[in-house]
Amino acid sequence: MQKLLLSAKDLVKLSLAAIPHPGYISPDAMVTAISVMTRLKSLRLEFYTFLSRPDPGRQLSAPLTRTVLPALTTLAFQGIHEYSESLMAQIDAPLLEGLFVSFIKSTDLTVGVPQLYRFVSQTEAFKTHRRAQMSGSCEKIVCALFQRTDPVE
Repeated sequence: MQKLLLSAKDLVKLSLAAIPHPGYISPDAMVTAISVMTRLKSLRLEFYTFLSRPDPGRQLSAPLTRTVLPALTTLAFQGIHEYSESLMAQIDAPLLEGLFVSFIKSTDLTVGVPQLYRFVSQTEAFKTHRRAQMSGSCEKIVCALFQRTDPVE
């Protein structure tokens, strides 16, 4: 899968869903693959298994340089928070307008998500005039952020 993604540098929309686990793509490998996709506007990643959890022994730290996705306007992620955190630590998307994040229930849904916070706080569109929707259940937590489109929102 990674070789296929690396050869698809002109993709504008990428949607990957792993049901339940056809092949694991680590967050590092995913970032490497999408780093060549300079025209990518929409990225959707859905992992419906706990097998998508990154290596627990791997220390998560912000890389010295992040991969910039210059055309990305929409990012959707569904899966476990550890994968999201590892992915968000490695990317920036200056033109992002919509962010949809859904964490499936893992052992603890009260964990912090500092890399998601950093990613959102450094995205220009979300610094002011944004709209957020949050919902939760015993199975998942959903967060959606959008640019403000209506002055009354």
